[in-house]
Amino acid sequence: MCKDKINMKPGKLLDKIGVKEKSILLDFFVTYSRIEYALKRNGYTTTNDGKAEADWTKFIKDNKEKFNSQRNVDLESAVDYLLSFPAQQQIISNGELDFVEHSSTKEGPSLYRLYHCIRIARNNLFHGGKYPNKPVEDLSRNTILIQNCLTCLEEIIELNQKIKNSFWETE
Repeated sequence: MCKDKINMKPGKLLDKIGVKEKSILLDFFVTYSRIEYALKRNGYTTTNDGKAEADWTKFIKDNKEKFNSQRNVDLESAVDYLLSFPAQQQIISNGELDFVEHSSTKEGPSLYRLYHCIRIARNNLFHGGKYPNKPVEDLSRNTILIQNCLTCLEEIIELNQKIKNSFWETE
């Protein structure tokens, strides 16, 4: 048995691995998952081996003209940051874990690129790819990245009233 057994009380693991901004991570994961729920609830679905998945591509196609990254200064700043410094996708190169910028963050309409920046950040956090084999050089980037993702997700909710209603429904 490992000497450093995890105390499974809420928040203890995050304390142990040095995550300071717990509430922003929770907000990010819940916001992302609620948007995916709202998309599926409103017919933005696709299947992968019979499993229902949120169809972000169709949603973006239907709503990209409504997206205005310059609607306010916070949104403009968040979009600029995410598109200028996108989270990188984890890959295996020469048998080693590495990160590369994914082509989907460079090409296409800004809402499409933005979604991929947010999705890659979410995948890196959720699937454990954030720290492949070395410490992060700039820990403040984590909080800035997630805050900018949240700002953009909040705007995405506002693009479609049905999505917004489903996002906020509680029953």
